Amino acid sequence: MQERIEEWLQVQHLWIYMEAIFAGSGAIWRVLQAEVKRFANIDRQWIEIIKAARDNTNVVRLCCMDDKLANLLPQLPRDVPEVPERVQRGQRLDQHPP
Repeated sequence: MQERIEEWLQVQHLWIYMEAIFAGSGAIWRVLQAEVKRFANIDRQWIEIIKAARDNTNVVRLCCMDDKLANLLPQLPRDVPEVPERVQRGQRLDQHPP
Protein backbone atom coordinates (compact mmCIF):
# COMPACT_ATOMS: atom_id res chain seq x y z
CA MET A 1 0.00 0.00 0.00
CA GLN A 2 2.90 2.37 0.76
CA GLU A 3 4.23 1.83 -2.76
CA ARG A 4 0.86 2.73 -4.27
CA ILE A 5 0.64 5.93 -2.22
CA GLU A 6 4.15 6.89 -3.37
CA GLU A 7 3.13 6.23 -6.99
CA TRP A 8 0.06 8.42 -6.44
CA LEU A 9 2.21 11.28 -5.15
CA GLN A 10 4.68 10.94 -8.04
CA VAL A 11 1.95 10.97 -10.67
CA GLN A 12 0.18 13.87 -8.97
CA HIS A 13 3.38 15.94 -8.84
CA LEU A 14 4.26 15.25 -12.47
CA TRP A 15 0.68 15.79 -13.66
CA ILE A 16 0.43 19.17 -11.90
CA TYR A 17 3.64 20.29 -13.53
CA MET A 18 2.64 19.06 -16.99
CA GLU A 19 -0.87 20.48 -16.72
CA ALA A 20 0.59 23.93 -16.11
CA ILE A 21 2.64 23.61 -19.30
CA PHE A 22 0.00 22.19 -21.63
CA ALA A 23 -3.24 23.76 -20.40
CA GLY A 24 -4.40 26.67 -22.49
CA SER A 25 -1.31 27.37 -24.58
CA GLY A 26 -2.19 27.59 -28.26
CA ALA A 27 1.47 28.08 -29.21
CA ILE A 28 2.44 24.79 -27.59
CA TRP A 29 -0.52 23.07 -29.24
CA ARG A 30 0.69 24.16 -32.68
CA VAL A 31 4.36 23.29 -32.12
CA LEU A 32 4.06 20.06 -30.15
CA GLN A 33 0.83 18.49 -31.35
CA ALA A 34 1.95 14.93 -30.52
CA GLU A 35 2.97 15.95 -27.01
CA VAL A 36 -0.33 17.73 -26.43
CA LYS A 37 -2.21 14.59 -27.51
CA ARG A 38 -0.01 12.50 -25.25
CA PHE A 39 -0.73 14.78 -22.31
CA ALA A 40 -4.47 14.75 -23.10
CA ASN A 41 -4.37 10.94 -22.81
CA ILE A 42 -2.46 11.15 -19.52
CA ASP A 43 -4.89 13.81 -18.28
CA ARG A 44 -7.91 11.64 -19.14
CA GLN A 45 -6.44 8.66 -17.28
CA TRP A 46 -5.51 10.76 -14.25
CA ILE A 47 -9.02 12.21 -14.04
CA GLU A 48 -10.47 8.67 -14.12
CA ILE A 49 -8.19 7.74 -11.20
CA ILE A 50 -9.20 10.87 -9.27
CA LYS A 51 -12.90 10.14 -9.83
CA ALA A 52 -12.39 6.57 -8.61
CA ALA A 53 -10.75 7.97 -5.47
CA ARG A 54 -13.64 10.35 -4.94
CA ASP A 55 -16.16 7.53 -5.31
CA ASN A 56 -14.20 5.05 -3.19
CA THR A 57 -12.99 6.65 0.03
CA ASN A 58 -11.63 3.38 1.45
CA VAL A 59 -7.87 3.84 0.92
CA VAL A 60 -7.02 0.14 1.20
CA ARG A 61 -9.61 -0.81 -1.40
CA LEU A 62 -8.55 2.05 -3.66
CA CYS A 63 -4.87 1.11 -3.48
CA CYS A 64 -5.64 -2.50 -4.37
CA MET A 65 -8.21 -1.62 -7.05
CA ASP A 66 -6.14 -2.03 -10.22
CA ASP A 67 -2.90 -1.00 -11.88
CA LYS A 68 -4.09 2.17 -13.62
CA LEU A 69 -1.82 4.31 -11.49
CA ALA A 70 1.23 2.08 -11.98
CA ASN A 71 0.58 2.04 -15.73
CA LEU A 72 0.29 5.83 -15.89
CA LEU A 73 3.57 6.59 -14.14
CA PRO A 74 5.90 5.41 -16.94
CA GLN A 75 4.06 7.64 -19.43
CA LEU A 76 5.14 10.79 -17.58
CA PRO A 77 8.53 12.38 -18.24
CA ARG A 78 11.05 11.92 -15.43
CA ASP A 79 13.07 15.04 -16.12
CA VAL A 80 10.29 17.42 -15.08
CA PRO A 81 12.54 20.42 -14.29
CA GLU A 82 13.84 20.34 -17.88
CA VAL A 83 10.42 20.12 -19.54
CA PRO A 84 9.85 23.88 -20.12
CA GLU A 85 13.22 24.26 -21.86
CA ARG A 86 12.58 21.17 -23.97
CA VAL A 87 9.14 22.47 -24.91
CA GLN A 88 10.65 25.83 -25.91
CA ARG A 89 13.17 24.03 -28.16
CA GLY A 90 10.33 22.01 -29.67
CA GLN A 91 11.90 18.74 -28.50
CA ARG A 92 9.58 15.79 -27.97
CA LEU A 93 9.24 14.78 -24.35
CA ASP A 94 9.75 11.10 -25.05
CA GLN A 95 13.23 11.87 -26.45
CA HIS A 96 16.17 12.13 -24.13
CA PRO A 97 17.89 15.52 -24.05
CA PRO A 98 21.24 15.73 -25.89
